[in-house]
Amino acid sequence: MTDLGTLGGQFDRGEAIGINDLGQVVGDSTTTSGAEHAFLWQNGAMTDLGTLGGGFSVAEGINRSGAVVGLSTTSSQTTHAFLWQNGAMTDLGTLGGAFSTASGINNLGQVVGSSFTSSGAIHAFLWQNGAMTDLGTLPGEVQSVALGINDLGQVVGGNNFAFFVGVGHAFLWQNGAMTDLGTLGGTFSTASGINNLGQVVGVSNTSTGLPYAFLWQNGVMTNLGTLSGDFASQALGINNQGQVVGTSATASGVLHAVLWTTAALATTVSIDIKPGGLPNAINLGSKGLTPVAILSTATFDATTANPATVKLAGAPVALKANGQPMASIQDVNGDGIPDLVLQVSTSNLQLTAASTTATLTGQTFGGQNFQGTDSVLIVPPS
Repeated sequence: MTDLGTLGGQFDRGEAIGINDLGQVVGDSTTTSGAEHAFLWQNGAMTDLGTLGGGFSVAEGINRSGAVVGLSTTSSQTTHAFLWQNGAMTDLGTLGGAFSTASGINNLGQVVGSSFTSSGAIHAFLWQNGAMTDLGTLPGEVQSVALGINDLGQVVGGNNFAFFVGVGHAFLWQNGAMTDLGTLGGTFSTASGINNLGQVVGVSNTSTGLPYAFLWQNGVMTNLGTLSGDFASQALGINNQGQVVGTSATASGVLHAVLWTTAALATTVSIDIKPGGLPNAINLGSKGLTPVAILSTATFDATTANPATVKLAGAPVALKANGQPMASIQDVNGDGIPDLVLQVSTSNLQLTAASTTATLTGQTFGGQNFQGTDSVLIVPPS
C-alpha cells in the first residue's frame, strides 16, 4: 500500500477515485489554501489540476491517454463537468441547466455524466467531439444519470434517486437507444459499470426490498449475493476479465470490500487485423470492409466463435445479401489449423485518429466470452 500524499492541505486529506492501465491515479485533495482540488498522481508526484475558475474540483475518471474528467465550480459558482488533458481544463458545459458532472471517460475520449436540463430535470449525457448529447430517460421516468462507458461507446446508469426512493431502473444506452435492464424482482436498480464484453454490474433490490449486487449479461440479470452472514451488497465495477468489485454490508452497517469472480471470464484470443499485412492501416473514411482473423491455437478453436456476437472496435460482422455473416474458414497463418476470417464495415469501427489498437469481443456458440487486441494505424482519407 502506497501513501499518495496530498496537495499540501493542513487537514492532510486526499481521496483516490480512479486509475488507468498505466497506474496514473486521480481524485481530490485539500490544498495549502484549504480548498479541495482535483489531482493527478503519477511517477510519485501529485499534480493540482486546478479548477474552472471556482474554488473546488474533483476528478472522477481517467483514460489510457491520461485524459481526466470530473466536476468543478466555475467563476460564477456553478458546477460544471470538466475534461482535463495536456495541462488544460475544459468546461464541458451543461444540457441547459446550471449543473453538470462527468463520471467516466473511455479510451476513445467519449465522456459520460449527468446534467440539469433547461427544465430542471437531471439527464444522462454523452460528450464527444465537442458536443454534449442528452441521452434521455427510460419510458415513464423523469431522471437519468450515466455512470459508466466502455470502449464500444455503450453507456450504463440509472435513476439519480433510485437507491433512496426505491424506484427507477438501470439502463444500457447504445446506438441511440436506451434499454431497461430490469431488476432482481424489486422496484429499483442502478448500473455502475460496463466492460468491453457488454457485461454490466450494479445494484438492485429483490422482492424482499433488500439491495444486492447484480451482473447483467446476454439479457439476464443475476444476483451476485453477499459475503457469508451479510444482508446487502453493491457492485461498483467490472474489468474485461469479468471480475467484479464492490461492497457487502453486515446488518450493523459495516461495509467490506468484495471481489467477485463468478462472472464469466473472457478467454484471450489472438487476432490478426488485415491478415498478412503490417502495418494494419485503416482509413476511417472508407466505405469498404476490414478483414479480421480469429486465430486458432492448441487451446482455442476459432471456428467455434459465433460471428453474430463478434464486434471489432464496436463494429459488428457485416452481412451478406442473404442476411448471413460475412465469415469464412481459412488457415491464414499457415500453421495447419483452420482460423475464422470475418469482415466488418470500416465505417462502423468506433476508432479515432489517435487509436493505435482495436479490440475484438465475442462469444463461442457455447457461450464462452473471448476477446483479442491487435495494433492499427489510422491513415487520413486519400
